[in-house]
Amino acid sequence: MPSTLTVRALLLLALASSSLQAQPGAAAPEPAASAPSATRVVRLKAQSLRPGDTAYPAALAEQGVQGTAEVLVRIAPDGTPADVSLHATSRSAALDEQALAYVRGLRFGARAGAGSGALPDVIVPVEFLRDTIEALQAKTCAEFNIDKAYFKAAFPEIEASRMPVVRMTTGMLLLAGLPRQGGDALVAQARQLNAAAAGIASACEADPQANYLKRFVELVKQAG
Repeated sequence: MPSTLTVRALLLLALASSSLQAQPGAAAPEPAASAPSATRVVRLKAQSLRPGDTAYPAALAEQGVQGTAEVLVRIAPDGTPADVSLHATSRSAALDEQALAYVRGLRFGARAGAGSGALPDVIVPVEFLRDTIEALQAKTCAEFNIDKAYFKAAFPEIEASRMPVVRMTTGMLLLAGLPRQGGDALVAQARQLNAAAAGIASACEADPQANYLKRFVELVKQAG
């Protein structure tokens, strides 16, 4: 398992990450799926926010506060949100308020109700993620430990190995290996990544000054 990512893989991942970014005032994306027609509710693609975006205060990100809030929107004929309400909590009251304010600034195009008369109500997931592919390489274990402490408090029923940053890391490293591996080798690599994901919390707790990504890669190698 290489200790650094290829330039090609980083570019692909950076493009994939940036494509998820949403800007206030921009048209909402196409609906990913719809509920039964009688309810006239559709679920849109997630709007992904990172620290530095107006709706995701850096102070919250630095405390490890992350999560996804789902906002229910009734759309006015002109495409503006006529009414917004919280459909599902992020488990952070501060993030929920930020999500509501963010969605109030969105504008929805006629495509959301194309061919069906009036615009439907929509559910807009707003995800707040502290990390990006680029920033991940400079992340310290101390920063990861802050994320973990918040995650364990907010989502006690979910294993730390399923934290957003861990899932991002495993996906990044798996994608970096795809051009060179396949079949049984790819399955073996996935097992190594899962082992590293299970061990990174303990490793970072023991060495908070370590570089998070380098420590993760070391665990992958040890699992091999």
